[in-house]
Amino acid sequence: MRPPEFILIDLALGMVLALFTLRTVRRYGQRRERRFFAVALGVAAFLYVVFAMRGGGPSWIGIETAGLVAFGLLAWRGASPRREPARGACWLAAGWLLHVGWDVGLHATGATPFVPPFYPMLCVAYDLIVAAYLLTRRRAWAVPAPASRRAEDGAEG
Repeated sequence: MRPPEFILIDLALGMVLALFTLRTVRRYGQRRERRFFAVALGVAAFLYVVFAMRGGGPSWIGIETAGLVAFGLLAWRGASPRREPARGACWLAAGWLLHVGWDVGLHATGATPFVPPFYPMLCVAYDLIVAAYLLTRRRAWAVPAPASRRAEDGAEG
């Protein structure tokens, strides 16, 4: 287990990274924003597969791959709602919240030495902030974007 002062640094870095991400991504419109957070959820899960491939052994590669599939399905569901974009925000938020459980339940205890020690807590802070943000975006995504924004964002159809 990491010393508490390092855990606090890990959490702070995750918060800073999440806030920077939110500030940057929000500028690109609803559809791109939703797609970004879906892809990012898949990447967050895929990183654990990469870590397992570097030193976790076959059983951990299998576990992490199962997580990748589960989070990939949530990401796909969150990125693809045509008629009800607000539901996409809920699916994505659920994925990010469940990823917190993945981070804490499997990796925060130090039982997985193949994962860099800073990563689980950094990821917890990032995941929680992104999930909260996505839940706040639910209403904004439910309202159709203005015509000028839809044209640059791609029609939601």
